[in-house]
Amino acid sequence: MPRGARILAVLTIAAVMAGCSKNSVATAETGVKAFHDRFNAEQYEDIYSQAAATFRTQASHEKFQNTMTNMHAKLGLVRSSKIANSDVSWRLGGSYVHLTAETEFEHAQGKEEFLWRVKGSDAVLMGYNINAKHAGAAE
Repeated sequence: MPRGARILAVLTIAAVMAGCSKNSVATAETGVKAFHDRFNAEQYEDIYSQAAATFRTQASHEKFQNTMTNMHAKLGLVRSSKIANSDVSWRLGGSYVHLTAETEFEHAQGKEEFLWRVKGSDAVLMGYNINAKHAGAAE
């Protein structure tokens, strides 16, 4: 293959990957919005049942329900959330999107980390972690 054709092929692949990355991040961001909507509505069963099997093996249904109920009681409703960082990797079965969100709850500020498996227009929750600081807490 001539050198010019190789360069063109590499640039084309890079452009396609950038487009896929942007679409994957947008799909994962939609997943974050749905997660927050369900959290606010206390629909923890929906979050749990629609998460990936690997997510569900990390905590029993009962433990997840209790954790989310306690979290909701302490933090309150999600008021706003802004994606602070995103990272996309590709593996078999789709792309994996790690999002970090700065989230304002009624009673706290939180840094949430989400891991989503994105395939087409579907985002499946693979992992979730939160580090929250209650309003008025010392720095």
